[in-house]
Amino acid sequence: MALIAVFFLLPATIFMEPNVLAITVTLAREDKKIICFLLFNSSMAYFVNLTNFLVTKHTSALTLQVLGNVKGAVAVVISILIFRNPVSLTGMLGYAVLVHPCKLGFSFLSGFQNSDKKLKYGLAFPRFPEL
Repeated sequence: MALIAVFFLLPATIFMEPNVLAITVTLAREDKKIICFLLFNSSMAYFVNLTNFLVTKHTSALTLQVLGNVKGAVAVVISILIFRNPVSLTGMLGYAVLVHPCKLGFSFLSGFQNSDKKLKYGLAFPRFPEL
């Protein structure tokens, strides 16, 4: 899959940003830290993808979607705390609507663990941590 992505994305990158390689080399000559930043960034992207695959393998795709929603909400809260961005009432309500069903869903699914309901309905869910 990665080879196919390189095959399609590399020509598009060269077409849309013709000087990107020259700029990167120039920046690397001026400041050696950019190489570390690029390696760190690509390593983090790799580990995010690996974590997504492992979460899907050990739980389900639904869990991955819920975690993605929670990650977005946590990123917004952290950005508000760090950058002091103003938040409207509508924005707060939107994130409350986003996070509350996630908590309810995990609570509902964890209630099926080690119960007769699981056998009655044919449900087999992985064990979720308590929130």
